[in-house]
Amino acid sequence: MKKIRLLMGLLFCLVLTSNTALAKSVTGVAILSQAQGVRQLGMGEVATGLSDDASAIHYNPAGIATIRNIEFNAMYHQNILDTRNEAVNFTYPLNRGILGKRAGIGVALLAYQGGEMEWNELNPDESVKSTEVVNAESDYLVGLCYGQEIASFSGNTSAGVMVKWIRSTLAEKYGASALGIDIGVLHKIREFGLGIALQNIGTQMKFIEAVDSLPFTLRFGGSYQRKIGKIVNVAGGMDGIKVKNDNMRWNLGGECWIGDILGIRAGYKIKDKDEVSLGASVRYKWVQLDYGYNIIDVFNNTHQIAITLRIEQMANKGSVKNKMIKDER
Repeated sequence: MKKIRLLMGLLFCLVLTSNTALAKSVTGVAILSQAQGVRQLGMGEVATGLSDDASAIHYNPAGIATIRNIEFNAMYHQNILDTRNEAVNFTYPLNRGILGKRAGIGVALLAYQGGEMEWNELNPDESVKSTEVVNAESDYLVGLCYGQEIASFSGNTSAGVMVKWIRSTLAEKYGASALGIDIGVLHKIREFGLGIALQNIGTQMKFIEAVDSLPFTLRFGGSYQRKIGKIVNVAGGMDGIKVKNDNMRWNLGGECWIGDILGIRAGYKIKDKDEVSLGASVRYKWVQLDYGYNIIDVFNNTHQIAITLRIEQMANKGSVKNKMIKDER
């Protein structure tokens, strides 16, 4: 009973911290409420209708079908106080998926460290028996993603699914696991994109007797991309997010690429404590470096860095070449 009381108290503190500091989650599974991409962070986490890189599979898995390069992405996020999270994402394009159209597969590995806390073991009279410093929370996630183009009427429509396994350990003593599923749809027509995703559909995390649900989330959003002149490309969008019993939130964001070398971006979260975010990227051939900066009123501002490697698939080159030969004939 004493362990259960301690665990319930720890869960309460984690939930309170998550709600106060991040204003995102109603559960202690903190890894599911973190920004998982540097580009997305810089744009205010606007990604549902603009899902077109390896990190975006955490926002709308349907976007993986639109990625035509092999992509590897590694990210580090120094979060509030002494918390941090890391991510590694890999995507591979398929010329023909299950339905015979373009598709893509991906793998995601995430980790979250919730900082240190003081753990007190009590005597029967509730006096302190011993004290030690432990990790407050350690979360890990492994995800497998598949996206498929399903229609090409008035634009291109893709659908995707991510199956993920989550492991959470509280105070280095109590662990629980859960399975979750994300599903999404993305439609792109010329410069416009529309997307919708349902996230964290799955089982509960059970720590002894305390049960913690995954934060079921509905995301929907739109995007607009345009080339201005010969060297400038701009993109922007808006996302709506509804997490379980939280209030509806709206995010705005945009980016500008100059000469496919330098990218700058900014985002704003309406009715959220993470109000303003900024970001920049430098790209040279197949290597891209990203930086994101989140301005938070209450705690220290946060920093995020990432590297992305893009390798053009040889099969794509061959298919384009074959198409050109057929056209000439």
